[in-house]
Amino acid sequence: MNYIYTFFIAVVVVSCDGAFTKEIDLDISNFESKGVLVGLFANYEDVDTLFTNYWYWSPADSTERLKKNRVYITQSSPAGQPVYFDFYEADVNLITPTEIVALPFSASEGSFSDVKFHHSDEIFESGVEYEIKANYLPTSGSTGWSEISAKDVMPAQIDFEIEDLNIHFPDGNRFEFGGSMRLAIEDETDRDNYYQVDVVAIVTDLEGNTDIVSSYLEIKGVSSGFLEEDVDVSNFDDTHLSEDGKIRVDFDFNSVSSFYEEPGVEVHLFCRLSNLSQNYAKYKQSAEQFRNNDGNPFAEPVEIYSNVEDGYGIFAFTANSYREKIIVH
Repeated sequence: MNYIYTFFIAVVVVSCDGAFTKEIDLDISNFESKGVLVGLFANYEDVDTLFTNYWYWSPADSTERLKKNRVYITQSSPAGQPVYFDFYEADVNLITPTEIVALPFSASEGSFSDVKFHHSDEIFESGVEYEIKANYLPTSGSTGWSEISAKDVMPAQIDFEIEDLNIHFPDGNRFEFGGSMRLAIEDETDRDNYYQVDVVAIVTDLEGNTDIVSSYLEIKGVSSGFLEEDVDVSNFDDTHLSEDGKIRVDFDFNSVSSFYEEPGVEVHLFCRLSNLSQNYAKYKQSAEQFRNNDGNPFAEPVEIYSNVEDGYGIFAFTANSYREKIIVH
């Protein structure tokens, strides 16, 4: 939920005072609240439930958890006010090329990300543009805001293969568990894609006991087509692929047990490659920079990318592709 929370913190407090030596009284008499919408959609499959079990931080531990295409609605607040917000019910409609679909509202008890949201069961087609519109409901408890809307195109799923997979099992002298592989990505050279990789595994011992382990990733791409260099964790674009369309992924699993040392232990590895829409990529990049600047008063101010008309937020798609491999110790 990190990215959604980061965005709401940024837009609820819409500006800040950079002065360090004097107090400034902000005039908020003319402030007009705007709607905030966050909906990050994907082609979820059953295997995605494995990617919700994360200890290390990663994008999969936040907005990409299995949320079944949820839409969160709130509203902006004036600068200088306490950072508090709630999610609200609204009149939310998804507009496809053939119909207008009202998105139902759910309210349940749970953590920050699970309380109040709209959701869609639509099956999204690559290359198709979708639009979402939200209108204020007087019964929602919010103070009122004008209609907000956003559009995005579902990107294409990208074919890829896992090559040179190597699992480093722990031994008595090295209590480490991880590995490396190369992803051979079938992509068009004339398209500017932005990717995300997630890796999980089911580890089974000789007695049939299983653990689901997630991983911390390091992506190693190319520089000038020859040298490998560290690339931002979990995210990369076409420029980081080698000339034959490959990229190296190193991973460290977040759980290590002594039974992993035993011969015959099976690692069933699952890799998810996500092709993010341009709106999604711009949102993630700006949100990451915003998080990196947190607490640094001298950092260049960053505005989190929004594609919502007459409001704030993000409505964007990612297309997921999946591969799996089994390695026996």
